Amino acid sequence: MMFALTGYFFRRHWKKLVLFLVAVFALSMYALFLMERVMPVTNSASGGELRRAAGGMRIYDDPSTFTSYPLMRTFIAGMAVWLVWRERRFLASLSFTRRRILLGSMGYLFVLSLMMAFFAWLLPVMGRGTLWLCGFQLEREWTVQVLLTGGLSDWWVPLLEMFTTSLMTAGLWTLIGAVWVRWYKPLLIVIAMGVGLMFLMAAQVRWLQALTRIQSLLEQWIIWFFDTALPYLTDVRGRIQAHMWQRFAIQVGIGLVSALISYPVTRWIKNVR
Repeated sequence: MMFALTGYFFRRHWKKLVLFLVAVFALSMYALFLMERVMPVTNSASGGELRRAAGGMRIYDDPSTFTSYPLMRTFIAGMAVWLVWRERRFLASLSFTRRRILLGSMGYLFVLSLMMAFFAWLLPVMGRGTLWLCGFQLEREWTVQVLLTGGLSDWWVPLLEMFTTSLMTAGLWTLIGAVWVRWYKPLLIVIAMGVGLMFLMAAQVRWLQALTRIQSLLEQWIIWFFDTALPYLTDVRGRIQAHMWQRFAIQVGIGLVSALISYPVTRWIKNVR
């Protein structure tokens, strides 16, 4: 039943996926050609033209740069919320159990994460191939390795990280969607009360004294951040980056735990036919 629901989700949403990937590719290519037109041209010592990349035109000296990974993960986050919001409600009205719905959704998001990792490799290959056919010159020579991998020896590492972060994104947004669907009325009340309280406090604050106090606190916070927090965060990030497989395992674990937590949250969601 899990695989049946996974296939159902793909049949239902494959057009959205295709349109999204086409849009990402078109946007990436448009940005590249737009940047090429505004690149300054200078004369070299031999009298020939030497093209130098403008700000942001990283593919000139780094052909591995092409597709925005965060943009692709945004699609997975949107699908995770959609599944727990609309698809769960529809399938629950057909007497599907919550366990089957969750397993089918996570199976779909797992395969979708694999596909996104694959397209994170394929779209740059297509983009570099298009630039090569159009006569675009890189800082290095075009080779088969540059076309396929962007010249990276460890080209598979960003793709693997794309997959693990996609799984983490899917789990986290499944949990966020479930919490919102389950408690959206109390959350809206809390948000409304917070906004009202903020306006009430703003009307009673003596702004000159408050700004002076805020300035003092901000100065103390900046000193603390750069002296204490930033070195600690840099050290932690360096240790995490140094242990690649540990980082990937943490990301997968966060996604799995978040998905498991979302199950008891959905147990008390009222099924609306």
